Amino acid sequence: MEGHGRAHRAFAAAGAVVAAAGLGGCASLSPDTAAAADVAETFHAAVAAGDGQAACDALAPQVLEEVEEVTGAPCPEGVLASGLPEATSTTVTHADGRLAQVVMDGDVVFLTASGNHWLVIGAGCTPRGERPYDCTISKG
Repeated sequence: MEGHGRAHRAFAAAGAVVAAAGLGGCASLSPDTAAAADVAETFHAAVAAGDGQAACDALAPQVLEEVEEVTGAPCPEGVLASGLPEATSTTVTHADGRLAQVVMDGDVVFLTASGNHWLVIGAGCTPRGERPYDCTISKG
């Protein structure tokens, strides 16, 4: 997948914004951080169940488009073929403004607030020390 590396680099900027936001504590949001964790867990449950459409429904529109562009397949097929790590439960959730980071037992998921709900903007994310996270699925 040729565009895959570009997607990783593109999300680096979003990861840097999240990291720079100082997500050391939970901020009060509408929607709240528990809702962000629910979306991340629902997203991963859909992927694990092979329900690509439900997984795509949790993605921000730009991320959905990036999945299709990078994989060359409709989002429901592309998201399932993206090689996301298995993750089932949340260990920590941080939020600052309109961004949230959900640390799961096998993944780190980044979300953005859209109206009164959260949408996934990065999944399959791994930390790289002082550098921004590297994400399998992200906006380009």
